[in-house]
Amino acid sequence: MQEDENKIAVYEFPMCPNCESRNTVHARSRKMQNILFWICKCRNCGNVFMTTEKGHPSNEQTKKTELDSFMALASDSKPSEKDGIYSPVWQAYNQAKTSEKEMFAKILVEMLAMLNVEYRKRKGHPNNELRDMIFSCAVKIYSSLSSRRAVSELELLKRNGFIEKVPHFNTLLNYFNDPQMTPILKKLIELSSLPLKQIEEDFAVDSSGFSTSIFSRWYDHKWGKETDTRQWVKCHLMSGVKTHIITSVEITDKNVADTKLFPTLVRKTGENFKIKEVSADKAYSSRDNLETVQGIGGIAYIPFRSNATGKRYSQIWRKMYEYFMLYREKFMEHYHKCSNVESVFHSLKIKFGNNLRCKNMTGMRNEILVKVLCYNIAVLIQEIHELGIQVDYCAENYSAQQIKI
Repeated sequence: MQEDENKIAVYEFPMCPNCESRNTVHARSRKMQNILFWICKCRNCGNVFMTTEKGHPSNEQTKKTELDSFMALASDSKPSEKDGIYSPVWQAYNQAKTSEKEMFAKILVEMLAMLNVEYRKRKGHPNNELRDMIFSCAVKIYSSLSSRRAVSELELLKRNGFIEKVPHFNTLLNYFNDPQMTPILKKLIELSSLPLKQIEEDFAVDSSGFSTSIFSRWYDHKWGKETDTRQWVKCHLMSGVKTHIITSVEITDKNVADTKLFPTLVRKTGENFKIKEVSADKAYSSRDNLETVQGIGGIAYIPFRSNATGKRYSQIWRKMYEYFMLYREKFMEHYHKCSNVESVFHSLKIKFGNNLRCKNMTGMRNEILVKVLCYNIAVLIQEIHELGIQVDYCAENYSAQQIKI
């Protein structure tokens, strides 16, 4: 039988575009832009694909759904082509690492001088200078030394004029355990990411655990012995996929679900950055999370669970589900940007340690925040040499930040 070139041949069973087998089955139908689509599954390879009519293979070159228009309007970015393995600029990398320690102290002093903090004084002995204490806490974490051994490092920095007084090592630990330090450290992390706001527009979200020195022990009656496990706390963060700068962070107990912190991280990042894409794993798959990213003008590329359907009463949920089912390969190209946040956690833990020395929740929270602050400053130093950006917190384009405690 002869047919026109523009027509599609009709078969009793549609052909799978993956393995070219006709051992397929129709799963369900969906109507988009007055065009009836059939979702089919191949029994041979398990591939899921869509057809324009029942029994007709889909012609993606001649059919364009409203989903294509939605994706073009919602995001100007396109999936980047695979450029191979990333190769660093070794000259800039070497300069950044050899001058990192000196530049770290200078940038941190500029950031602390920019803050205008009202710190609530306590009764008793006069408080130490707050900027000196934050600087000392950061130096302790950056040098990976104990509080006693870090005193010698602080003495050298005092001679160079970075601090006025070297605190006692117990005073240093007391400030880690001070809850008033938490909002100040979060504000410093926010300030450390601002120089890269013109570069980052795609972000990734994930969480990871930091181990503590506290153990949970119980008696196991089944095996007749005592069992113990190390406790840990969870760090939720959002980072850029280009420079790996951390834009927002939250510290919680290990039992807190990841998806609950997603809106907080996105909104906090949206205050300073223009968000186009947010990538996250299936743990963050929910209607509220998709709507949160859409509300600030971006698109959330979060894979759907195996039991998910497109029947929820949410337009963004239905459109992203259809995009996920129809253009799986393109969707995953955006989603795999999420692997960058894994690199962030790896770098953070390798440089500043995976273990926490503080023993209460406030101290552990502040210790992780200081690690994140040190990491962000190290990223800034790298980008100063690699991208040639200018970081001057004393300039007028950074307005004074007021923090009332």
